[in-house]
Amino acid sequence: MITKEPLSATEILLKFSGNTTAAEVEQLSSEILPSTYKTVIIDLSEVYHLNYEILGKLHMLKLDLTVRSKILAFQGCSAKLLNILKLLKFDKTIKILNLSPQEPQADQKPQTYKGRPLTDNRKG
Repeated sequence: MITKEPLSATEILLKFSGNTTAAEVEQLSSEILPSTYKTVIIDLSEVYHLNYEILGKLHMLKLDLTVRSKILAFQGCSAKLLNILKLLKFDKTIKILNLSPQEPQADQKPQTYKGRPLTDNRKG
């Protein structure tokens, strides 16, 4: 299932569920392409796997949006899904905004020195 949430007159958020189908993505494409939205953000935070049929539909959506000078972005990708997207070079043509909230961001990982976490134990 895909939930649509307009963020502004030119931006829409599409939230994919874990059971989103290729037919839904194709239907969505036919609705989004002629719309006035300039930026389409797909939230993948509830998606653990995308099959090749869905990936193909998303690639075609990206190409169709690019021809119309529109932007496609992903957000909420798990680390595993991000690796799959990078392997398929989706990160080269589609903007990936951030990882899933439960996945650590690169800048949020604790700093370490010689395997020990760096913490500030000083009292303020």
